[in-house]
This record gives sequence, structure tokens and C-alpha cells, in this order.
Amino acid sequence: MGRKRKSLLIAFLIMLILESCFRVTPKNLSEIIPDGSIVFLPRPDMKKKIGYFTIETLKPRYLKTPENMVKLNWQPESKVFVGLSWYRFLIAARSPLIWGTENNELIKSISQESLTEFYTIYKFTDYEKQVFNAKNKRLWLFDLTTEKVLLTLPDPIYNLEFEYGEISFDHHSNCLFAQVNSDILRLSPDDNIQSYCFSSNRWELVTTGRNPQISPDGLQLAFTKDDGLYIMDLQHKTERQVLSHDLSNQDLFSPHPEWSSDGTKMVLHVWAKSQKIPGYENATIFLIDLINNTSIDTGINGIYPSFKD
Repeated sequence: MGRKRKSLLIAFLIMLILESCFRVTPKNLSEIIPDGSIVFLPRPDMKKKIGYFTIETLKPRYLKTPENMVKLNWQPESKVFVGLSWYRFLIAARSPLIWGTENNELIKSISQESLTEFYTIYKFTDYEKQVFNAKNKRLWLFDLTTEKVLLTLPDPIYNLEFEYGEISFDHHSNCLFAQVNSDILRLSPDDNIQSYCFSSNRWELVTTGRNPQISPDGLQLAFTKDDGLYIMDLQHKTERQVLSHDLSNQDLFSPHPEWSSDGTKMVLHVWAKSQKIPGYENATIFLIDLINNTSIDTGINGIYPSFKD
């Protein structure tokens, strides 16, 4: 009996060794996180982790990260995330980083600490990595490789009292869309979205609203108002509401709407009106199907959702 047990133990150990030798372990994010997944920042006690889930299952899974990260944008050609790191407080997120290499290490962490969550990618190749960034009354183009400011844009229209919010760059028209807050202390019905096209080198008023996000084909602009999420047809200047929800208390964490790469879906986070100071531990992620005109409250807690596709 003892000899039989010994033989079984040896066979079991050999099987484990062979399995470890031939097991294919995912080493980069393109293998770990399925395409089409939604990536988000989970509740605050889950430090150095991001969450992700597929549209089919709506079951969140969590992945350890080398640093606390926020607002991750997937770059499919380079197979990396571009985002920001945060340390003691989420609202103090400042340092940009690039993540997606093997062994869960950062590819690059930028020392520049003046960047904010209000950034949009202008160029991202092996040779050029540049982002537009907005902070208070300043909007500039920043090179992540040289860590230098390349260009500072002029002030927008109605610039007596203003502050920039979310921004989005359209590679088709070479235009930048920016949220311009008319009151630097609080949200206002006069908050608007303006565009700066480099062909004309001037600002133009687009509409009232906040959180502009240009569609992948450059034909539509998503934005928020106090009563929900809207989409504008930029050619015909028509607007339609795609989500009815109270978004009037978005001072601290904006809903952060994001498009899928094929332009058929959007994702954002919302929170309860009862919260005087919106805490992202209670924010939930909404998924919007623009083809079927439906919206789903996923019930998943998190903020800054975006598509990895």
C-alpha cells in the first residue's frame, strides 16, 4: 500500500512539473483582458487594482497593478494603457504613465506632476507620444517622451471667468473639443463646449453642456447635461438624448463618458443625487447600446470606465 501511494505521489509531482513547463501564462494586458471589455477604477479600498468585465457576463474581475491608476485609455496598436497614477488621494492624480508590458511593470512613468485627468491623446506611436492637457485656465500640448510643453492654446470665447474641464481631440478634423466652465467655483447652466480647429486657429461655440467626447469616426459628439447624456450630429447640428439621469452633482468626479471603438456603445459612471459629495465607492457604471437605444445599469461600482477594444 505504501509503495502504491509513493508511486501515485511521484506521478502527481511529474504531472505538476510538466504542466508548469507547458502552461502558457498571459504576460501582457492584451492577453489577460479580453477585447471588448470595460476597464474601470474600483472602490477606494481596492488599492493598486483595476476592474474589468465583459458586456456578455457583467461580472467584474480585478487585476493587480504596479501603482494606483485612474482614467486608463487603451492603445490597441501599442497594446498598452495610458493613464494617470495617484498616491494618497484620487483627486490628486497627477503623474502620467504607460502600462502594459510583461511582468506587470510600468513601461514609463512621467515625472511631470502638473497633468490632470483632463487630457486627451494627440499622438501615440513608437516615436511620438503627445497629449493635450487642461488645467484651470490653461490648455497645452505635452510631449510624454521629452516631458516638454510643445504648444499652449489661446483662451476660449467668453474668457473673463472660466475654467477648463474635460477635453477630446478629433483626429479626422484636427479639432479639439473642450468643456469651458463659466463659473470656476461650481457647475452652471452656462457651461459650454467649444471647439478649436487648427485649420482656422480659433475657438467656436458648439453647444451648452459638459464632458465632450468625440466619436471614433469624428461625426458625433457625446456630452452631458444636468439631465443626462446627449449625442450631437456634428454635420446637422442636431442633438438627441441617449440617457436620462440626474448628472447635476458631478462637481468632483465627472461622468466620464467613453465610446467603444466601433461607435455603437458608450459607457459612463453615475451616482445617487442624495450624495452631497459624490463618493466613487457608490458610483455605478452604465452601459448604453446606441444601435438598440437601450441603457443598462450594470450594478458594478466604479468610476472612469473605458473600453479595451
